[in-house]
Amino acid sequence: MPGDIKAAVGEFVEKVNAEFGADLAIDTGEEGEISVNWPGHGHIYIDAESGEILPKTKLSGGLVEKLREALGQKPMPTAVKCRCEQDAIVPRDVPVRDVQVAELSLGDIKGYICPSATDQEAFMFLKLCQARNLNPFTNEAYLIKYGQKAQMVVGKEAFMRKAEMHSRYAGFKAGIITENDEGLIYREGSFLRKGEDLLGGWAEVYRTDREHPIRAEVSLKDYDSDKEGPWKSHKATMVRKVGLVQALREAFPSDLSGCYDASEVKEAPEYIEAEMVEA
Repeated sequence: MPGDIKAAVGEFVEKVNAEFGADLAIDTGEEGEISVNWPGHGHIYIDAESGEILPKTKLSGGLVEKLREALGQKPMPTAVKCRCEQDAIVPRDVPVRDVQVAELSLGDIKGYICPSATDQEAFMFLKLCQARNLNPFTNEAYLIKYGQKAQMVVGKEAFMRKAEMHSRYAGFKAGIITENDEGLIYREGSFLRKGEDLLGGWAEVYRTDREHPIRAEVSLKDYDSDKEGPWKSHKATMVRKVGLVQALREAFPSDLSGCYDASEVKEAPEYIEAEMVEA
């Protein structure tokens, strides 16, 4: 029986990771139990003999119930669920931001975020926010309407949060590409020296399961704009940021595909760029 339970848990973890890119992992737990780690959220503890979810599990919601179902266990009684919610209105493992994302609706998007969006655009934005766990109410994501088209824009801090939650993230380096009389210079950070020409930005993102870093280099001329705002006063900071978000997107495609920084959207309003460079 214990072997069957462990196999069932392993099959469940593989299925969830394949469908949702959740990066669930089976950890070494105490004797007689199986521990499933959900990075950034917490652990689910299972009795290795009976397959029951142990009381010390602090997570609640769909994932736990699906695992319970996969192990042939009965759903948690509604009364118990309610009591758990009342004991901790905002549990440590379920941040307010995650609740807001889960409860996000088409009405919220069209009423408060982008009133000019069509139903289809609002629906696509809703599903992408929920799939990537992005909260538009804390400026992690924007839906921008320009002309007849709407574009989703993601803040740099959301890219960084996604990377830091990933179990295989191992840090990054980022900087600017400049040129002087001696040739090209790849400098970490965004300090531009007198007499140097700023040409672009670069970044390297490291993963524990990759031999080489994922590197991105971007040209300043492809993103520099004539508008007032950060691209006029903080060119080095802005082009470094573009290189970093591109490297992060390539390093973690399951978490960040379909997500673009404001600088990658030519029509992004200046106030969004300003918010992002200040963050």
